[in-house]
Formats: sequence, C-alpha cells, structure tokens
Amino acid sequence: MLNRNQVIQNSELSTSQDKKLNKKNRVDINILLNRVRADKKKEKLETFLVISLVSLSVLATGLIVSL
Repeated sequence: MLNRNQVIQNSELSTSQDKKLNKKNRVDINILLNRVRADKKKEKLETFLVISLVSLSVLATGLIVSL
C-alpha cells in the first residue's frame, strides 16, 4: 500500500509528465508540409525509374528480336 508521501510524489510526477506531453504535442505545419513534399518527390522519382526500366527492357527485347 502507498503511503501519503508516495501518493503526493506520484501525482506530482504525473502532472509534470502531462506538462511535458503538452509541450511535445505542438506540431509545426511547415515540417509536415516539407515531409509531404519530400515524399511526393521521392514517389515521382521511383515512378520515373520504374517507367524507365520497363521502357529499357522493351527496347532491349526489341533489339534482340530484330537481330
């Protein structure tokens, strides 16, 4: 069983943790927008690479078949 001092210490800890959590909950919209832009840029690059590889393989197959 907890004594009175332990209960008081636990409640103080929980309030200080709540304050820390509230400070951490702030989000900078610019950071989120930059992350979304970076993700879109990466996705476009991956799409470009896939299309390039597919067209290169089609071109290579066409050259091999024609010879």
